[in-house]
Amino acid sequence: MKTIRTRLTRARNERGSLSIYLLLFTVVLVGIIGFVVDSSGKYQADASAQQIADNAARAAANSISGDAVYTGSLSINAGQAETTGRSYLAAAGVSGNVTVTGQVVHVTVTSNYRTKFVSLFGFNSLPTHGDASAELITQ
Repeated sequence: MKTIRTRLTRARNERGSLSIYLLLFTVVLVGIIGFVVDSSGKYQADASAQQIADNAARAAANSISGDAVYTGSLSINAGQAETTGRSYLAAAGVSGNVTVTGQVVHVTVTSNYRTKFVSLFGFNSLPTHGDASAELITQ
């Protein structure tokens, strides 16, 4: 009889211990789901930044000098190319840098991805980056 009473007393003392485990499991599960969602969101934001950089470089490389028609030689108008690239970046809503070296236009894009779930753990945004070059082919 004593052993039955001891077992029942122990069972009463452990009441609610399942609630703690359930709470911990829920927090870990939300953390994992948040990591997956925000990782895929950052991946898409990186792809978008890369696409913007590619397109800005192409647009800037199309800025050929005005005397190309008269002289027959193609060259990039550096000032116009930088202006075109920066205008493209501004229209896309990102910040970045456009440089022209010879016949090559180089564009670097930086932006931030605002996290959805991971912000609960203190990470409000993650940096994104895109880098592209375009060269004017004259042959």
